[in-house]
Amino acid sequence: MASAEEKRDLKARFDAQLDDLQQMRDEIRVKLHLAGMDAKDVWREMEPKLEKLERDASEEGENIADATLALAKNLSEAVRKFRDRL
Repeated sequence: MASAEEKRDLKARFDAQLDDLQQMRDEIRVKLHLAGMDAKDVWREMEPKLEKLERDASEEGENIADATLALAKNLSEAVRKFRDRL
């Protein structure tokens, strides 16, 4: 059977481990929150570009300019990367 001192030592080690886990949990929560804010900022920059591209494409119809097509490809890649980061 464990002595009282061994039990206190075990309890102290457990408490220290629990404190570490709680600290890591709190750090992760903050990082997730900040990552979410960062993602929202990136999206706020991308979304108007996507809306403009949609408007340009509907106005140009079948006569899509090379520049519009290149923009669509670039924006598509950026949106894909953004989605994959989430």
